[in-house]
Amino acid sequence: MIYVAVDQQPLGIIVLNDQIRTKMKQTITKLRKLGVVKVTMLTGDKQAVAQQVGQQLQLDHVASGLLPRDKVDYVKNAQQQWPVMMVGDGLNDAAALKWSMVGVTLGKNASGAAKNACDVLIQDDRPEVISEIIETSQQTMRIIKQNYAAVFTLNTADIILSLNGRIKPVLSAIIHNGTTIGVILHSLIKLR
Repeated sequence: MIYVAVDQQPLGIIVLNDQIRTKMKQTITKLRKLGVVKVTMLTGDKQAVAQQVGQQLQLDHVASGLLPRDKVDYVKNAQQQWPVMMVGDGLNDAAALKWSMVGVTLGKNASGAAKNACDVLIQDDRPEVISEIIETSQQTMRIIKQNYAAVFTLNTADIILSLNGRIKPVLSAIIHNGTTIGVILHSLIKLR
């Protein structure tokens, strides 16, 4: 709040509020659908402001009045219970970004310290990109598991059949290389 007065006569009060990013609430809803268990806001803002934002976004927890070292401590403690992905864009977020399992810096105007400290740099101001990245990561992990299963199964069968003399070495080599090509094609098709 800014109190405005001229010659000690009050003229009014100017109230400034941080604006919640467009689509932030939808992004949090999507994160929950993707399996994110707990969404917490760590902020240096006063408790009243932070709680209001937390309620609007339906956050699980809000920690306010934090200094950078407090954010680091919070991240360290939380990581003893579950993996932590932290999203931040300010100088005061940099240390906690570094300590989190995955540090994400969001925004074109993020501080240099936050950009240097993060694991993932999103040069976009749209928060929904965070859920898109998680979705792509989950899809990638599914593809990797499918590929491992296919390679293990086919190569094991190839080895057993080769050792028993049921297939010739040339056919075994073709199966082995075909499996590799198949895995690459499977990955390319699925990630389109």
